[in-house]
Amino acid sequence: MLTRFKQIIASRPNDRRKKYLVAVSGGADSMVLLDLMRKAGLDVAAVHCNFKLRGRESDEDAEFVRQITSEWGIPLHLIECPAGKGGNLQERARDLRYLVFDELADRYGYDHILTAHHADDAAETFLINLGRGSGLQGLTGIGESGRLKRPLLGFTRREILDYARRHGIPWREDSSNRSDRYLRNRIRNELLPLWVQIEPRISGSLTKTMAFLSDSARLEKDWFLDQKNKHLRQEGEDEILPLEAFDRDYALRLFLYHWLTPHGFDPGEAWRLTRSGTGKYLVSGNKRLVKHGNTLILGSIPPELSPAVFSKIPREINRPVRLKFTFGPREHFNDRDIYQSPPHTIYVDADKFQPPLTVRPWKEGDRFRPMGMKGSKKVADLLAEQGVPRHRKNQTYILFSGNTPVWIIGHRPDDRFKITPSTRHVWRIDLLKERK
Repeated sequence: MLTRFKQIIASRPNDRRKKYLVAVSGGADSMVLLDLMRKAGLDVAAVHCNFKLRGRESDEDAEFVRQITSEWGIPLHLIECPAGKGGNLQERARDLRYLVFDELADRYGYDHILTAHHADDAAETFLINLGRGSGLQGLTGIGESGRLKRPLLGFTRREILDYARRHGIPWREDSSNRSDRYLRNRIRNELLPLWVQIEPRISGSLTKTMAFLSDSARLEKDWFLDQKNKHLRQEGEDEILPLEAFDRDYALRLFLYHWLTPHGFDPGEAWRLTRSGTGKYLVSGNKRLVKHGNTLILGSIPPELSPAVFSKIPREINRPVRLKFTFGPREHFNDRDIYQSPPHTIYVDADKFQPPLTVRPWKEGDRFRPMGMKGSKKVADLLAEQGVPRHRKNQTYILFSGNTPVWIIGHRPDDRFKITPSTRHVWRIDLLKERK
């Protein structure tokens, strides 16, 4: 194994003059990697992160790594970074670990960061992503990027353990690796051993498959970049895709996957959006994908389209629309003003109109109870009846009291807040013109 490892290093002649930071957990994989690095005569240091996930056992792992690196004469960065509680602790610890690695590499001038991922780890990742419905990139296993290197990817777990036993390399077993709580452990401890019984060469076969898929993923990415340069148009901060640019459905689906997945969109939902009517849209984070005619428009959500919530009734708000609130006893407002108010003003019963208040854009499915009616009505139907142009519909907002609509702003108030003979106090709400 050492000979093969040295051949890997020799294939990268410039790497012998580099400084290496090796991530060492104390397990067999990372201890073997550290041993191989020192025997190859490379400039190496170790880093161990104690996330405090297993109490005393985590502290014992840290002390073990400290003792061995001291015996081997290898500099060690021993970092304590508790991962906290709740949520996906494994994922959070992994993210923290790589942040620590990058910070140390920047601070001390390490050229490469090495982890001890091997062929079996890559196979496990392949199977996990296969179950999740990943694209080609997710089926290429575990790769290298930038200064992050994984020199043991060509070795199996069995080869690594055999080397450790033959050369007397000490290591510690992580008790969490035996837990069935984690999907990766079940694949490692149950699925892969069964598969090896059926097909002993499965690790090598999966490695070859992942190599082929990796080449295919590169070709696919090159195709996407070419199509992006040809068809994706930039207008201000918006990206506009003409759907007629793709005459095959599978090509459009593939383009949507590469274009939209980095922004958090589900490519299946995006595909269905292409088959929907104009004006429909999807939201992911601060991005909005809109179907407009025969195009898709990807842009940031304007601040004015974000909901605004108020824990108490203000005197005036300026975003997302300008509203002025005036309070007074019922007798201060005459009936003519109340019952013949223009579209930009409404009067509501103050006892029914209570915070929290929310102002947000209308969306498909919104309903309200028009003034003078007992039943409900779709906001979309109201806007259609009033002949509101499509581009103006997206600028229609609703004022809510709690979860109940009060006013389709500038169009129609809700009957549930109307002034009645028993009303004692009134809120007058005016839609103001935007400041220039």
